[in-house]
Amino acid sequence: MNGGQSRFYWFVLELVPTGAGSYLWLLKTLKKTEGEKKMLQKWYRLMMAAFLAVGVLAGCGAQEDEEKSAETTEQQEQEITVEVELSQDNGAEEIASESITAEEGANLMEVMEDNFKVEQSGGFINSIEGVGGDEKKAWMYTVNGEEGQVGAEDYELKDGDQVTFDYHAWE
Repeated sequence: MNGGQSRFYWFVLELVPTGAGSYLWLLKTLKKTEGEKKMLQKWYRLMMAAFLAVGVLAGCGAQEDEEKSAETTEQQEQEITVEVELSQDNGAEEIASESITAEEGANLMEVMEDNFKVEQSGGFINSIEGVGGDEKKAWMYTVNGEEGQVGAEDYELKDGDQVTFDYHAWE
């Protein structure tokens, strides 16, 4: 024994190139003292803890990405896009035209008030973007070319709707 210290033997497999693309496994014996053994054990434990921490963090990151992806998909499914055109005198003059993204289930009045300056009373639109006020004219709307059958508050928008509000004389 070396100065009262016992020796431990470690066996290590080593992959050694032999040329021409082949390899040979060699079994090596390493002699270690008690102090060297303790130091190697500390390093081994530290490396295992580091690998474990990296594995846990990588797993958490993957789960977070999946949750974000699911939220994005859910959010996209809950939104609709509609085209809104404002005109007057039966389309003779265009006032505005916008592509609008809204929540699924939104009604036409909500979308108009959120995206344009709208004055209304009792469910009737009196003015949009400052155009209105003539007692002989009114704001009328069509959806996909068909006249609205209910008030703007009662019409639930659908994805892809083409809405036209036109300010023209009563007929």
